[in-house]
Amino acid sequence: MTIKDNVDFSVFTGFNNFDLFSNSIRRAFSYDAYGDKNIFQAVVISQPIPLDPNDSQFFLGKEDPRTNKVSRFSYRGRIIGSDSPHKFLPDPCNPNYTGEVNATNEIIALHTTFYSSGEIGNDEVLPRIGSLVEVRLEKNAYSYDLSRGAHVKVVKNPSDPTAATDTCDTIAAIMAAADSAFSIGSLSEPELRSYFGVGGSQDVENGQLPPSLLQKSKHSNAKFIVDVIGDYDKLHDAFKTHFGKDLILTDHYRSFAAQVDLKRRKGKKAARPGTSNHGWGLAFDFDHRDESYGIAGGKRDFESDVYKWLKANAPTYNFHNPPWAQEGGSNPEAWHFESTKKSNFYGPPKENETIAKGAKDGEADPTDTTATEAT
Repeated sequence: MTIKDNVDFSVFTGFNNFDLFSNSIRRAFSYDAYGDKNIFQAVVISQPIPLDPNDSQFFLGKEDPRTNKVSRFSYRGRIIGSDSPHKFLPDPCNPNYTGEVNATNEIIALHTTFYSSGEIGNDEVLPRIGSLVEVRLEKNAYSYDLSRGAHVKVVKNPSDPTAATDTCDTIAAIMAAADSAFSIGSLSEPELRSYFGVGGSQDVENGQLPPSLLQKSKHSNAKFIVDVIGDYDKLHDAFKTHFGKDLILTDHYRSFAAQVDLKRRKGKKAARPGTSNHGWGLAFDFDHRDESYGIAGGKRDFESDVYKWLKANAPTYNFHNPPWAQEGGSNPEAWHFESTKKSNFYGPPKENETIAKGAKDGEADPTDTTATEAT
């Protein structure tokens, strides 16, 4: 057992010596327990998600040989072993804790997200849900950074005949039976539409709009498709005239990769990657709390003065809080407004129509700090 610190506490005086002593004890316990260890074995407990959506095919179905490299990817993992830093968390692989998709996702969200370090060669094995992997954690002051870590390699996949039988079959079954926030299922490519607006006719993909079609607001770095930027700036001007404050945006145009990450963190609260109107440059989310604009009373959501003003006035500038997002709608979201002019310059989906016609997921509340990754 390695001792990391050797401190003579008798030389310390003053009001804070007890804090110093207790913190040092905690640090000593943490460091003595793990020494210099930073490599662990873990079980993959969420569907690995690649940075490039075209690589999704390699993480699904049979583990066929590849002839090309794969982009970086991420997944949630549970470190195993008697000295696991995750030992204090419920085990999502244990059916006594799970069995229903929402409960499973909540437990998964408590675990570490591991990222691959770069492109994966065609001779390297890719992980699946239930894979046994080797991962690396970084030390912090008292233990480890459990918000994120590094993927090192796959030790065994569930299909390996020598693999242990106690992998995450429970999670795999739950995710297969439900439209999980951590399933990338049919996300091999984003939704594709014809664009015929002021930027010139072309086919474009959701969350991967060319820079020539995006324009920043005159009020901030918020980006929208060029066809609605004028409408948004006029709405912002009117808001500022009425409240004497700028409209605070928490989101606007969102890339496909950002939507995938949001979906992994927020689950059903976020739109399915490849379909969101944020990915078409048509939507914005705003801070719906009156206190953020110096308005007394502490109102928020549908009761806030800022929401009520936007709901009444945004249609004048071709924006609205869509019916599904309004109070009493299928996914009430006071913070989400989007352009009403989509059909003026976008055609219907050309690919992934199954995704487009699926149940509408929501947009994550920008003021909600629950159920997110530990940071």
